[in-house]
Amino acid sequence: MSKILEVIEEKIAASEKHSHCMMSGTTLLNEVNARLRVNGETEIGEDQFKEELKGLLKEQKIFFKKEYDEKIKYDGTYERVELKARSWFLNNAKLKEHKEKTVAYNKESREREEQKLVQKDRDVKKLSREAQAVYGTIKALTVEDNKAYVKTSEVQKKANMEFKEVQDAIKELRDNKISYMMKISRDFEKDTNGVKDNVHEEDWVITNSSKVLSKVIEREKIKEELNTAKNNDKEINLDKPGKKEKPKKKEIPKKDKKIEKGNER
Repeated sequence: MSKILEVIEEKIAASEKHSHCMMSGTTLLNEVNARLRVNGETEIGEDQFKEELKGLLKEQKIFFKKEYDEKIKYDGTYERVELKARSWFLNNAKLKEHKEKTVAYNKESREREEQKLVQKDRDVKKLSREAQAVYGTIKALTVEDNKAYVKTSEVQKKANMEFKEVQDAIKELRDNKISYMMKISRDFEKDTNGVKDNVHEEDWVITNSSKVLSKVIEREKIKEELNTAKNNDKEINLDKPGKKEKPKKKEIPKKDKKIEKGNER
């Protein structure tokens, strides 16, 4: 039996709904080779793996579906990206069923979000005039530019309000769970006239969507964990002895060298 098929069957059997499993090509290959090692068999390379996978797909012994995610970029715009992991199935009927459920789930999710925003349109009318103005500005900016969130500075500029008025209005909106403010950050390399500098940027952004809030919190959390992992890699290992430094030779000042040369004569 094909080890690829064996891995997919086991993963599907262990999954919650027993309909499919999600794995990237790299993970699948690693799982296959792990089983080969246990059996004392020779591991397969990437090319052989792809050929065998192609054969299984052609014979319709396995099926797959590419998965996508709508990511929020730093500037608040959306980007549809293909995930590395794919959904793997053992029969076409399950694949079709999964596609239909995904379409239905996405539709229901959009409708729920729209209903929440309609309710917020009603609830905000109970708040101050300033809070209503800021809420309306956030809504206009996100809808006009199809953005998940906007900078608080952009809201102030668009609303044409004083800084304190905007801050008080935002606090009122946050207290009533109508709008949500978040701190975001990014590290990037900036090229100025051929000189590259590492730049750290931070911004305060705001949205009327609780769904966006959850996604951004998750994004910032993952980013922080990745940065922590990088920093841990740079940690000094105190258990590992350091290299012994050779004593530096004492340099003789130039004047002393001349004196020595004179003495030698």
